[in-house]
Amino acid sequence: MQLQPQELVVPALGEEREASRCFLAAETIRRFGQLQFRAHGTSMLPAIWPGDVLQIERVPLEQPAVGQIWLALRSGRLVAHRVVRVQSVDGDFVVWLRGDFLDADDPETLASDLLGRVTAVVRYRQTRTAEVQTTTVCWWGRVLREYHALRAIALRVHGWREKRTRMLPVCAQVPIETRAQI
Repeated sequence: MQLQPQELVVPALGEEREASRCFLAAETIRRFGQLQFRAHGTSMLPAIWPGDVLQIERVPLEQPAVGQIWLALRSGRLVAHRVVRVQSVDGDFVVWLRGDFLDADDPETLASDLLGRVTAVVRYRQTRTAEVQTTTVCWWGRVLREYHALRAIALRVHGWREKRTRMLPVCAQVPIETRAQI
């Protein structure tokens, strides 16, 4: 039997690879309680930029607080979005998440699908706490959402800074006060 060209293409290969990565990340958090991974996408601008490293920790799930950023496993994908609403249902929690850059909430998420809370964001080799959404972050997010040209420029500058930071030698990234003590 001769194979036709369309039978040689495996479109699900990328999806299978992505699902495997998500499963591995979820298992890592469940077993070891923490995970670091590089963010992709722009749904959390300006709090999280593409290329930022997110530090995720499994924390006791009493009730996720509005404003916190949580990592959820949804439809075989990992999503790090901010909690916008929490509702208690029969002793469990239903959580609504939304990316800071997005207009609409994500579909409701069960608390059991929350893998961990984003505790820190590493950008340009500087660690920042995952802040609660402030007025400045909201304003900057709206500006980036509305002005596509400005968003494109901001992403380009961010990419340039990220690339430049990765090329710096480690000693150049140590604060001057620390270098004096060495």
